[in-house]
Formats: sequence, structure tokens, C-alpha cells
Amino acid sequence: SIRQSRGRFYGTGRLVAGIEWTAKQVRAADPSAPPMAIGDLSAKNGGDVSHHRSHENGLDADILLAWKDSDGKPVFAEDFVSLPARGAASYGGRKIYFDVARTWLIVKALATNPHMKVEMAFLDQSLINALLDHAAKAGEDKALISKASRMLDHWKGHSDHLHIRVQ
Repeated sequence: SIRQSRGRFYGTGRLVAGIEWTAKQVRAADPSAPPMAIGDLSAKNGGDVSHHRSHENGLDADILLAWKDSDGKPVFAEDFVSLPARGAASYGGRKIYFDVARTWLIVKALATNPHMKVEMAFLDQSLINALLDHAAKAGEDKALISKASRMLDHWKGHSDHLHIRVQ
């Protein structure tokens, strides 16, 4: 599900194919998962995009975090929702929580994507730590965790989405 309200939904063929493949992998791994929400890509003809230092050439995308309710059921949040330092976020008048397991499925699919090579994925360090800890506890392959660790990079202001850049 791509947010189209700002007209920033253009990307290279490999970026779009890679995002579609990622979404299919997440859905295959967890059929109860809501659609993967996408924020900004690039403007139709490229160039500067407000509120971004990049997103100028079709190689960047914002993939929103996965969320759940207090019962652990998936919540579809199609807008950027910042994760507070502790506790629940608020979306649509209700409390929602960071879904580390479903967000890990996104990261795992990005790290193994045959359509695009993710050069970097910016995210808040506390979320990176939670994702890698979850992967280790879930028994994920150590080589995959290492690849994801190299791909994930802390960047301030990324507590509501993964910003990916592809080659």
C-alpha cells in the first residue's frame, strides 16, 4: 500500500520490483499481516523532495514499521507513526505497539531480495537492536543476521520507518 497523497510514488524498476517482492515475502511468511505500508519514494521527474535529503532519483523508499494492538493482532497504519521512547504509540484514536516480528520479516526480505540490493536501511538504533535481538532469539541464520546488521544503519529521525537506498 503506497501513500499517494504527496505524489512521491515513483521509483526505478528494480526498486519497485524489490518492494513488491518484499511485500509478497512478508505476506507469505505471515498471511495475517496487513499490507506493507510505503511512505515516500521520489517525485515523477526526480529532483528535490521536501522533508528529505535524498529521494531524488528513484533509488530511495520509506517503508513504514509494522504495528500491532495490545492483543498482538496486526494493525494497518498507512501513515508515519513515531514510536515513543517507551510504551504505545497513538494511531486512529487507539494505542498501537511496534511489531518487531513483522518488521523483522520486512528486514529479512530486504536482505535477501533478488530484485534489488539494499545499500543501506536507516532506522533508529533502539529499533535495530530490537530487530537483531528478535532474529537471534527466533533462531535465524547467523549469516542472515550479520547481513541485516550491515544493512541497517542508525539515523536520527527514523523511529517511524525504514529508509532504504538501493544500488
